[in-house]
Amino acid sequence: MKKIYIIIGLLSLMFYSCKKELGTYDRLDVNKVIVDTIPTITIQLGDTLSITPVIAQTIEKSDDNLEYSWYWYKFGFTQVDTLSKERNINYIIPMSTSLGTYTTVCKVFDKKTGLFGKWMFNVNVQAANAEGILVLSNLAGNAELGLLNLMRNYNGGLYFEANGSHPGQNPVWVGFTKVNSVPYLNSIIIMCDDGNGGVVTNHMDFKKMYDYKKHFFIAPSVIKPQSYYNGISGLDARYDFIINNNHLHVREYRNAQKTEEKTFFKPELMPTSAEISHYAIADPFALLFYDNTNMKFVRVGVQSLQYLSTAFLPIAIGTQNPATMPFDPNNVGLRMINMDIGWKKLGFGIFKNLTTGQLYRLNFSFASLAFSASMSAYYKKPITDAPNIETASSYVYSILDPYLYYSKDNLLYRYDLEFDKTQAIYNLDTVIANSKIDKLYMRYYAGQTTHSGTLYLGSSEQGKSGKNGSLHVLKLDRSGTVSDVDTVYRNISGKIVGMDYKF
Repeated sequence: MKKIYIIIGLLSLMFYSCKKELGTYDRLDVNKVIVDTIPTITIQLGDTLSITPVIAQTIEKSDDNLEYSWYWYKFGFTQVDTLSKERNINYIIPMSTSLGTYTTVCKVFDKKTGLFGKWMFNVNVQAANAEGILVLSNLAGNAELGLLNLMRNYNGGLYFEANGSHPGQNPVWVGFTKVNSVPYLNSIIIMCDDGNGGVVTNHMDFKKMYDYKKHFFIAPSVIKPQSYYNGISGLDARYDFIINNNHLHVREYRNAQKTEEKTFFKPELMPTSAEISHYAIADPFALLFYDNTNMKFVRVGVQSLQYLSTAFLPIAIGTQNPATMPFDPNNVGLRMINMDIGWKKLGFGIFKNLTTGQLYRLNFSFASLAFSASMSAYYKKPITDAPNIETASSYVYSILDPYLYYSKDNLLYRYDLEFDKTQAIYNLDTVIANSKIDKLYMRYYAGQTTHSGTLYLGSSEQGKSGKNGSLHVLKLDRSGTVSDVDTVYRNISGKIVGMDYKF
């Protein structure tokens, strides 16, 4: 028992001595370095990454004790580049920088304590002209190419800067060719009605690749380009089309076996007597066109796993009786004014009876017509309330709602295809006086309805020389009215004649 008491006593002394010794240490506060939040930053090649960080310390009053380091990681965390050793970073993004997202770090050291604070954030590096809305304009008679990029900056004179000359005169159309399966075909076609036809350019540096005439196995006898369609809706393309002098030329490259078949457009499809409208629906599986000579729809068909038809084919209607259909696709009897993909991803068009002068709106299906699927003719209805629709300067359809937007002089109209009602929704006189609307554009990408909320409108000031063209970015609501004028890029170009999306 005595031994137990002795052990307990010794333990008590040890505990007391340890407790007392703890009380002999001095507690010192340590200076903490705190870096405030730095948000994600998007920047272009060649621009300067400028950041003034907000830094706080818990004890020190000046920054004399601090050192700084800015660096980012490429390709995960396998490679690191130091950007700056200064407090405030001003780093010019080299043109050789790979595009993409970089995990970036601002690290601040306390030289006295060896402790540090840091903040990690993302920097998205993009090429100024890698993606955005291509804008073709007529500037003093010459074709001029610009691009509204993802940074919402407009860059003009792209072709002239790259080549030192203009692509042609009297421009009419611009188109972007995207071919993942044959990357060397990625390009931009600039069409000009000047006898030469325009040019084809590199899609990244805008340098000329070749003349429009060299786009064909055999150049057409009449060079009069009107429109270009890529057999693509945001996916990889299979084929594309040029309508020149109301004749259709086809190029097919996904399944083509020879390089020349992938590179050049074939002679016009038969019959050459047909006057093909320059409006078409070139969905990957539709390939629908209109013959204004014989006033009927025609299609290009997939004849095998490799090649398209070399002549226009009739429209399949299955078991439908032409006599009871709203209209017979193979004998419409009307001249087409306009046609495109619209509401619910169906086909819509404006047509005219040449005898009576009556205008009609037609609604139809077009899915898989290239593979002999049947067209359903949904309706043929007269147009009674659409002022100036026949002579409009431009048309664009929404796939989100049953609306056709068209322009005439200073007014933008919304036409309700279901109820035959029209309303003026944008008046240029309230924005840029003495101007006319020249071109409308709405992006169509793999049927995504998200792009139907933004309308791009090109206008030009009358009686003004030089850069008289402006680009309006309009936000539309579900009622088909302009809910917001997002941005107006004033006097950035000549008269805008064409737009397409480059990606």
